[in-house]
Amino acid sequence: MVVNIARRRRTAGAAFAALAAATAVAGCAGNSSATGGQPMPLVPPKAGPVTVDAHTVPGLGPILVDANGYTLYTFPPDDRQIVSCTGACQGSWPPVRLTGSVAPQSGHGVNPALLGSLPDPTDGGRVATYNGWPLYAYAGDVEPGQLNGQGLNLNGDEWYVIGTDGVVIVPPGQVGHDTATGDAGPQGDAMAGPGMSAMTGGKP
Repeated sequence: MVVNIARRRRTAGAAFAALAAATAVAGCAGNSSATGGQPMPLVPPKAGPVTVDAHTVPGLGPILVDANGYTLYTFPPDDRQIVSCTGACQGSWPPVRLTGSVAPQSGHGVNPALLGSLPDPTDGGRVATYNGWPLYAYAGDVEPGQLNGQGLNLNGDEWYVIGTDGVVIVPPGQVGHDTATGDAGPQGDAMAGPGMSAMTGGKP
């Protein structure tokens, strides 16, 4: 009888341990689903250069992406002079941060002469630029090649992709917005800020 009780205790203990292990696994899975279980854009490299690459999109032509294929965006208030998306803004739009003093590298189809950097006021580091425009990914792009941030008005202004020619691509419905001042153009004429071009049924 004592042996049977011991066996029952061992069996019950094993069952409890299995249940606890299953609960722990479920808890981990729950934590994963809390973040959507999706890859995040622009995983910062631990060391070495950052590569800016290109991807051709129908209707837009070749645009800039990061080394993982995530679309890169520009922010008009930066005006090719500063990194104005700082602090909480970078939670939605993580900038292309450089590692130390290592310059950004150009992938296939990217003009190395247009690559540069500007200081990031958020952490004192530097952000990669293209034709003077600081480059950002968008947290809403959960897969490479997505364009969920194109023309999106968030954190104070619209966001636009940029072509390999260094020209920012503005959707047709937003070309009446002066990206440099935030004002409408004269007599409502379509206009775009410096280094920006309106889409006209394809790549500008």
